[in-house]
Amino acid sequence: MNTKNNIHQMLEDVRKAHRLIYQFQDRMLQLMNRIANDYGLNHPVGRKRFSNPIGSTRRGNDYPEANLRVHDKWVWDMLYTYEFEYYFGKVSRNNQDGCLTIFQVSDNGYYMADGYRHEQGEEGHLSKRAVNDFWPTDQSESYLIFVFECFPQHGHRMFLKHPKNAIVRLYGGNDDVIIEKKEGNTLVAKRFSIEEFFSRESVGELLEEFSNLVFNNTTFKLID
Repeated sequence: MNTKNNIHQMLEDVRKAHRLIYQFQDRMLQLMNRIANDYGLNHPVGRKRFSNPIGSTRRGNDYPEANLRVHDKWVWDMLYTYEFEYYFGKVSRNNQDGCLTIFQVSDNGYYMADGYRHEQGEEGHLSKRAVNDFWPTDQSESYLIFVFECFPQHGHRMFLKHPKNAIVRLYGGNDDVIIEKKEGNTLVAKRFSIEEFFSRESVGELLEEFSNLVFNNTTFKLID
């Protein structure tokens, strides 16, 4: 039952949630800039995952700044950081090309619940609107999934044409590393808990760990 006190508490929680997400996302953006600097890569561009980004419209001709199309959108379109991809571009080193992309999975609860449905033999996917059916928050995880593809210089990406398809099994389950090779291209992916990145001392160690994993499987050096 929605009493006045319940509604007041709910709105207080909403205010807290927005401020907490701001602080969390500030840490994520700082981390992405450090990764670009430590690995000698371009600063990343981004792609919204889980649902579509909000597009623009010209309907507000009398108020051109009001240019976001919202009337036919669903709630997830307005929540960018639930799942987000950072792409650092292509870089050439030692006659090899490589691309790094990182998936920020702030909550894998949808994927855990959807995977469980499939294990039980249910067809189709869990509705993304059914948030009460997502895996419990205390049993879900928050991940960064590092995905690197190495290929011959002047070659082409194969795995990173559709990167999420290549690594979606890292969104849940026990495996935390994927190494795949195909026609001269090598995919190296590793899942890290976001908790591991919340101390400055550990960040360098984690970045070096992934750099070593890439080098041992490709001889491509992210860190000299």
